[in-house]
Amino acid sequence: MRTTLLTLIVLFGFIAGGCGSVEEEPPDLFAEYAESADVVNDPFPTDSCCRDRQAQLASIGGPDAVLSSLLGYRRCGREEPPFCELKSSQGQAARDFAGDNAAVYERGILVKDRDGVLEVMTLYVVENNEGERLLIDWLGETYDSGLADFQANNGYLREGDWILTVKEPTELSDEAEIVTVPGKTTATWIRWAIGIGIAAAVAAIAVIVVVRIRYFRSMRRPEEPS
Repeated sequence: MRTTLLTLIVLFGFIAGGCGSVEEEPPDLFAEYAESADVVNDPFPTDSCCRDRQAQLASIGGPDAVLSSLLGYRRCGREEPPFCELKSSQGQAARDFAGDNAAVYERGILVKDRDGVLEVMTLYVVENNEGERLLIDWLGETYDSGLADFQANNGYLREGDWILTVKEPTELSDEAEIVTVPGKTTATWIRWAIGIGIAAAVAAIAVIVVVRIRYFRSMRRPEEPS
């Protein structure tokens, strides 16, 4: 019986360990961007990759200048570009947060989906009179807790997607740190719920096995002579 219980404990550890997230090495998205001529919504499109692509990006000013233009922030202007053509849902979210005269900024992120497609997408940052900021995505969804909030709750990206972005998209700074992070993460409470469910199932199986072992042993035990 001890051997059986030990086996169940090892099995539980194996299953529970599988519930944790496996640290995957993030891809070098900028290197892939610099070598691709097939980036969706690319602000610096080229007809071919490799030498032509490298030459064009070099003419912009090198990697730092390209990253600054790609991921940097720009205030949306009313009389000069960028004009930021917000969708109705995005405009409504901005007005709800900061009123009709909200200060709106746009900034890009580079997305690589799990099928390998690269795409430049736009996020919007809205600032109210108190200096508070809100992140709005391309679907008009809002996030008030930064990048982690966006990763956990956006309804567009999937697990297996990656994004290249500044560490805090609502930070309006030219010195923001650039990071490569998963486009979609699972909330901590969901991982805990899965782990607890597996633990309960394994515990129930262990009880059933122990009861059955004891039952069969009692059936095989010879009766004492009278």
